[in-house]
Amino acid sequence: MNFLNSAYNSVRGILSDTPGTNGGHGEYTPAAENTDNIKAATRIGSAMSTTAGRTYSVIPAAGLYPTSGASDDYSYSRHFADTSKNLIHGYTVEFGFGN
Repeated sequence: MNFLNSAYNSVRGILSDTPGTNGGHGEYTPAAENTDNIKAATRIGSAMSTTAGRTYSVIPAAGLYPTSGASDDYSYSRHFADTSKNLIHGYTVEFGFGN
């Protein structure tokens, strides 16, 4: 699903209450790109954990606080709307431990 497919207009942004399921909503990311994104995020999280000496969890941004049209969404979506645009992988990084 991507934002060019109007069939999903009524279900975008609805997240499931059941962990590990998408409740009909999902982000459109080709499998190879998703694998690369997970690898990169895991490496970033590991480096932050090592540096901070504390555990840093890697989760999808929607698990923190669902947003739409944020800079990571926009930067990633440009190549779907216009294939002449470069593919940019955007990430949301939150840090701090709140205690």
